[in-house]
Amino acid sequence: MLSRKSNPTVHEEQRVSMLRSLNIMDTPKERSFDLIAEGLVQLYAVPMALVNFMDGTRQFCKASVGLELQSMPVTQSLCRYALAADDVLIIPDTRLDARSASHPFVIGQPELRFYAGVPIMTEGFRIGTVCILDTQPHAAGEFDLSALTYFAGMVAVTLQARKKNSRSGVDYPPYRVWRTRAEFN
Repeated sequence: MLSRKSNPTVHEEQRVSMLRSLNIMDTPKERSFDLIAEGLVQLYAVPMALVNFMDGTRQFCKASVGLELQSMPVTQSLCRYALAADDVLIIPDTRLDARSASHPFVIGQPELRFYAGVPIMTEGFRIGTVCILDTQPHAAGEFDLSALTYFAGMVAVTLQARKKNSRSGVDYPPYRVWRTRAEFN
């Protein structure tokens, strides 16, 4: 039996198959995912946040704040680099990073200057990303980005609950509404 690391093609087929089993691509907006993107914008005080899923060819934007985006080819996506990362990917200044310097969203509107993203993991597969973006560069240590991983975990739990609920016929939000830090102070 081949391991995932020894055969990238097999792994990619399994990853895309896992994503398809979640029936999330090309679905309408859902409040549970919108709340995650909104929470990221509030927590990090950045103008943009996305919750994305990526099949073999396309990035589908399930939730967004500050950037109207439905889908784009994976080859044009900054999130493809975060999808491949083992941890949070930080691009402190997109104009100075070879991966992003010529990206249409960097050289044109909305003139992105900062990117941080982390993979969404489900059953051992990276199926998408949560990311924050800004039109101003930020030093790599400026943010405590550990919460990005937490938000990616919320997306994964939401997906699994959604999948379980669709099998059982139950229709209710898979998690409770949470509060921002400001509400607790």
